[in-house]
Amino acid sequence: MRPARLAGRGTLAGIRLDGLVWDAGGAVGLPGVIEVQRGEVAAVVAAGAVGTTLADVLVGLARPLAGAAWVVGHGLDRPVDRPDPRLITLVPVGGALLPQRTVKQNIAFGDRVTADARRRKERVLALAQMFRVAGALRLHPHRLSPAQRLGVAAARALASKPLAVVVEDRSGQPDCASVVAALAGQDVAVVVITDSAERAAPLTTGIHTAGPPTGPPTGPEPPPRLDPPTRPGASDWVPPDQPEAGADDDLA
Repeated sequence: MRPARLAGRGTLAGIRLDGLVWDAGGAVGLPGVIEVQRGEVAAVVAAGAVGTTLADVLVGLARPLAGAAWVVGHGLDRPVDRPDPRLITLVPVGGALLPQRTVKQNIAFGDRVTADARRRKERVLALAQMFRVAGALRLHPHRLSPAQRLGVAAARALASKPLAVVVEDRSGQPDCASVVAALAGQDVAVVVITDSAERAAPLTTGIHTAGPPTGPPTGPEPPPRLDPPTRPGASDWVPPDQPEAGADDDLA
């Protein structure tokens, strides 16, 4: 897996963290500009609420105090100001799967780009095979192992073909190395937020540590946005221009 790079080395297609500062019971930030190209992996060491809030900021569920996360690609160069699964998605701690839906339906729920039902079925199966949960497609989350739930969450995050995926990793949770490698292999930028530098070390050499800002904000002003719901509804919120997808009766 390629590590993330600092700014200024080629044309970015992925995600850029530009002077990002956020509130986690006090101002916390990442210095400078961090660019994560598609196919690259960056890790941020940020424990507890610091890491959780950073994940919310990166996927548009919370607003930063200063700076911004930018997604670049598909002809876009724009700050993340609201959840949009076509651009950036989240693999939460524990998976945060929808308990009333099967594995197949959970993965399909993440697909907001495939209109054709047959192609959506094919994509769900391909993703299930990629993350080794194809044998559990008709099971509900409570019957899965923690590692399987992580795989299903990763498949759901990849279903909408985003530019970037944020993976939350915590001590005591299943190792996410294979999931991160699979995501990066699908040409998406991957940002892993973990509470342990030791857990980050096998994933990438591009490891960054969140900490108190060292000076006045240097990034752009945070973008205005509509307020989407806070967790755990991230996976249930559909952007206004997106149809409700993935809950089809034929995917039961």
